[in-house]
Amino acid sequence: MPDRGSHSLFNLESLLPFLEQGYVVLTPNLRLARHIKAQWSQRQISAGLTSWTPPTVMPLDSWLLTCWQVAAEAGQLQQRLRLSPAQVAELWAQIIEDPGEGEALNLLRPEAAATLAEQARDSLLRWRVDVHARATHQLFQFDLDCDTFLGWLERFEATLHSRQLATSADCLQELLEHEPTATFPVVLVEIASLSPLQEALLSHLSKDLQVLESEGELAPGEVRAYPDRRSELQAMAAWALRLHASEPWASVGLVLPDMDADRDAMDYLLRREFGCLGGSYESLPVNFSSSITLLRAPLVRDALLVLQLGLERVAAADVIALMQSRFLHDGDSGGSVGLRLAARLQEWGQGDIAVDELRNLANRMSRRPGRESSEPEDDTSVAARLMAMAGMRELKGRRPPSGWGSVFNDVLKLWSWPAGHALDSIEYQQLETWYGLLDQFGQYDAVYGDLNYGQALGLLRRACEREAAHPQTADSNIQVLGTLEAAGLHFDYLWICGLQASRWPAPVQPNPLIPLRLQRDRDMPHSSVEREWHFAETLLLGYRRAVGTFVASYATQVDGAEELPSALLREIVNPVEVANASPVPVAWTEQLGSTTLASDCFRYCSSRECR
Repeated sequence: MPDRGSHSLFNLESLLPFLEQGYVVLTPNLRLARHIKAQWSQRQISAGLTSWTPPTVMPLDSWLLTCWQVAAEAGQLQQRLRLSPAQVAELWAQIIEDPGEGEALNLLRPEAAATLAEQARDSLLRWRVDVHARATHQLFQFDLDCDTFLGWLERFEATLHSRQLATSADCLQELLEHEPTATFPVVLVEIASLSPLQEALLSHLSKDLQVLESEGELAPGEVRAYPDRRSELQAMAAWALRLHASEPWASVGLVLPDMDADRDAMDYLLRREFGCLGGSYESLPVNFSSSITLLRAPLVRDALLVLQLGLERVAAADVIALMQSRFLHDGDSGGSVGLRLAARLQEWGQGDIAVDELRNLANRMSRRPGRESSEPEDDTSVAARLMAMAGMRELKGRRPPSGWGSVFNDVLKLWSWPAGHALDSIEYQQLETWYGLLDQFGQYDAVYGDLNYGQALGLLRRACEREAAHPQTADSNIQVLGTLEAAGLHFDYLWICGLQASRWPAPVQPNPLIPLRLQRDRDMPHSSVEREWHFAETLLLGYRRAVGTFVASYATQVDGAEELPSALLREIVNPVEVANASPVPVAWTEQLGSTTLASDCFRYCSSRECR
């Protein structure tokens, strides 16, 4: 039975000797680091202390980059600007969209190619692969895609060098080549695997490296089967409500392996179960570890729709949505003229409309009967604002990204965005994130030269798509987490869903821009069945050692295809009858004997480069 006094999501006892001796504590994620620091602070308060030296508890890569930053500021490393992940992505997009000499590729999805190229270079650096070594270079040349990547890579690195730029992986590589002025005692907590670069850096920077092993017995568990993913998520939400009602002190974890796909559905189902829709929207006693992107926030979505009115053409559907926005209701948008304009565009039925034509249409609709003036009747009308935008010289010409942030703000002020009603707490935080993004927009000067309005707006939209809008909410005993965020946390009850055989372990997904043989030889991420199996198995064992009760579930059908539970669940099948759930198929348990044989087969195929 769970302990009624257990509110902590981490057991500090085994870590105390290291904290008391001043070890640097490194974790796989920020959430675990925060819980460890919070527990340490609570322990000091309980001991009657009013002040104390906080321990160094950080995610592994964050600490390594902090070490690089300290060395760079001390003048011990070459002064280079470290690019953010978003800036790196934009630089790769430039390289790929501007073919070099001899390149004649017509890419259907250049943005996807840029992502793969970014991931490929990062993996090569972290797995310490020298692509210029003769044997390695030849491996790339044998494959057209890999050989094309070599050309992109050469131009990308030349650009970094000429502009004195660096990615995070470059900084870590540079730190490894620098003789440290100080070394530290380090303890690793719940870090399942390390890249070769991380291993080398820890040996380089640490005078005493310890690994805190997971402790505890494996929790009892059961496997539940549901006809589809929606039913599975609904059962999780109802389970959380029952536990909250019967044991409000208990800590409950809900793990979603596919957070991107299932987060919105889980959020709605939990709000429905807990009665937190409508006016009580902010009272849901659940904390989500993941965030939505700023682009998906309605407040920011409507701001971007306003800014699109500075282009030559705009989608009619976007104008219709804008006229119905609750953030622009101080003028006639959302009023009679705005609604009539939206209705006219719906009747019109065209995909897009010239902004000049939209301005004329809005101007005609804003005039009172018998009014002959071509001017709109007041300066808050849609027509007046469109005319004011047309007269803004700031929207013409070209300027660097640092010059566009204030222009975007001026356009939004013209439309009195955000207006119409008081913002709630989450919207206010999203607004603060938006202003922070605009303030930092000038950082893209390191990547781009002068841009026109349309190019700058496209860059802003992509920046919003990459920016997390994570609300600061009070911590809760009920947590919804991704698989990595849940690592190392202790719960009284934990349920992980989506454990179909086809998705857990995850399918092998090698990077197509790195030779497959090289990826498997170096044991790179997603390159082999064995690696994915070991990773998923390690996570499951870690969960079961850190919880009181463990529930695993899967959907018997996904996208119309029949599914079986993951073979990793073979040791925790509990044939307890579960209400509203399908029984685990008997045939599944009979097939588990072939698991070892299948694994041996994959290992043999991997060694022979079966594809």
